[in-house]
Amino acid sequence: MIKQTIKSALGIGKKPESVGQQQPGFYDDMYASSEEYRKPFWQSRYYFLWTVLVERLRTGGASQVLEIGCGSGQFAELLYRDLNLGYLGVDISQEGIRQATQKGLANYRFETADAIQSPILTDASYDTVVCTEVLEHIEQDLEMIQRIKAGTRCLCTIPNFPYVSHVRHFASCREVTERYGGLFDDFSVWGLAGTHREGVVYYLFDGVRRDQLVE
Repeated sequence: MIKQTIKSALGIGKKPESVGQQQPGFYDDMYASSEEYRKPFWQSRYYFLWTVLVERLRTGGASQVLEIGCGSGQFAELLYRDLNLGYLGVDISQEGIRQATQKGLANYRFETADAIQSPILTDASYDTVVCTEVLEHIEQDLEMIQRIKAGTRCLCTIPNFPYVSHVRHFASCREVTERYGGLFDDFSVWGLAGTHREGVVYYLFDGVRRDQLVE
């Protein structure tokens, strides 16, 4: 049943409406059963987004990246090819991490962890966080962001569409700003049209984690 739901959510059959936060086993099945996450990074539906992120990391002088929700390591492969930096990827899915570690990216680290609870966010060394298509999947998105070290640059994406594992989605840059803007300095949002389906938009927000939060 879970695998059939995943197939529908990935566009194989009728796409379901949002149901809510899922357990790690849902994502294990997703990475195990879907070819989308085994493709070379340049064939991914997210490649156009990732190239924008790489350029921002390059021009922003990132040296140590923490990727929250690294999945099967496709974005990490792109970073490994294009930039010289330190990298740690975390994901709640053991299967995603298994696939990522098999890519043979020397000196890149991958760990199975829940970013809402793991000490990695407080103990690891990083100056930049990348978090693509994760925040919409978790109830405690604001709490997770608050665990990121103050002064860290964060590059995050969230979508405009429902999905079986989505808790929320966004209709405009304004909605994104209303939810997340108070947690950051130098905050900006950019809407990027998806390339695989008409009407899909991914909102990329960029900001520096604020030391003092705005109520």
